[in-house]
This record gives sequence, structure tokens and C-alpha cells, in this order.
Amino acid sequence: MDEIAINELTDTSLTGDGTFDRLMRATKAHLDAEFKMGRIKGGEYAQVYLGSLTAVMQTALQFTLEQRKAAQDAALTQAKIQTERYQQGILKQQQINLATEHETAKLQQAQLRQQTENLRLEADKLKAETAQMEQQTENLAATKAQTLEQTALVKQQTLNAITQ
Repeated sequence: MDEIAINELTDTSLTGDGTFDRLMRATKAHLDAEFKMGRIKGGEYAQVYLGSLTAVMQTALQFTLEQRKAAQDAALTQAKIQTERYQQGILKQQQINLATEHETAKLQQAQLRQQTENLRLEADKLKAETAQMEQQTENLAATKAQTLEQTALVKQQTLNAITQ
């Protein structure tokens, strides 16, 4: 807490603007009025004045302290409000980030599904090509066997023609 400047309490003059100065002027005016009306007599005046002086000083000090405390409490409340607003902003940004991440994850999931489908189609295509190659291999083997038979037949015919 900052120090309280004495001039907040008093300017050390009867016409000062400190809290004590103003309260004492009001108290003295009331005491003077009571004295003039005869309600306070000469000897009592000093007692009432001293009692009032003590009470006014305590009240002025209490008022000044409470005023300072109220100002600091208000500043603290403003700081808390600003902190809360900042935290709310962070939470809103986190919500936006989460929503964006969710959408990104959904897009990635769709891409993975498409890639999986593309790989499945590629695998089916490769299976079909493999089956086609196997069929071509079988056809070539059959053609080779036929060619070998024809070659053997031609050799036989050639041998027969030579021996005749």
C-alpha cells in the first residue's frame, strides 16, 4: 500500500482541505453553536473539544484509509475483470482451435478412406492383371507344347520322306 500523504489528512492549517481539517471545521461549528446556545458551559467546552478532536482525528484517518483501500480494491477488481476477459479470450481461441482440429481430422479421415479405396482398387487391378498373365502363361505353355508336337511331327514326316 502506498504511503498516505499527510496533506490527505491535514494541511496543518485551520482552512486546510485535508479530511481532518474539513471535519474539524464542521465539528467546531457545531460546538460553537452549542456553546452559544448555552448547552455547553466553559469547563465542559474543553472536554467536549478534546473528545471531539480525538474522535475526528480517528474518523479522518479511518476515512482516508478506507478511501485508499476502496481505490485499491477498485483497481484490483478492474485487474481481475481484465484477467477474466483475457482468459475468456483464450478459451474462445481454444474452442476455435479444437473445432478446426476436429474439421482437419475429419478431412484426414476422408482422405484415408479414399486412399484405402484407391489401394483396394489397385489391388483388384493387380489381381486381374496377375490372373491375365497366368492365363497368358498357360496359353504360351499350351502353344509351346503344340509347337513341340508339330516340330516332332514335322521331323517325323521329314525322316519318313528321307527314308522313302
